[in-house]
Amino acid sequence: MRYFRISQDRDVPGSVRLSGVNNIGGYHEARGGDLSKLDRAIASLVDYNALNSCPDILDHDLFMVKGAVKQVFDMFLPRVQYKHCVMAERDGKRHEQYYIPLFDVLDESEAQEAMTQNRPIFCFFKGSREIWVVASVEVIEAVLRRNPAGIKISVID
Repeated sequence: MRYFRISQDRDVPGSVRLSGVNNIGGYHEARGGDLSKLDRAIASLVDYNALNSCPDILDHDLFMVKGAVKQVFDMFLPRVQYKHCVMAERDGKRHEQYYIPLFDVLDESEAQEAMTQNRPIFCFFKGSREIWVVASVEVIEAVLRRNPAGIKISVID
């Protein structure tokens, strides 16, 4: 089976970002792969402007999904749980809801085993601390059929 990394497209300018990350309970542990310690819900005030985009994947601070990507994750991993993140404009005119999937974070050898077991979606540490979310070709096809905004698909060798 063929696997691909699914991430945020960095070529899309002006993606929104979490603010006040030091105030988010469990943020630093979550960046290290322990998502269970993250607050159940996160609210982040964002300074939106006409140039901001809200892609279906954000992975600047934490791996978050919305829209088409969340629908597909739910299809292939119906038991996956999420933490919620609402990014709201300071004046309340605009907001976006994102979901942080609670995946077990594997190491590279466990990721190789997950590929041989044909797991549809998983995440692992690449190198020292970079977390990759990896999906099978079936998952990627399902995502792309929904015309998601601002995602990048990379082949894994």
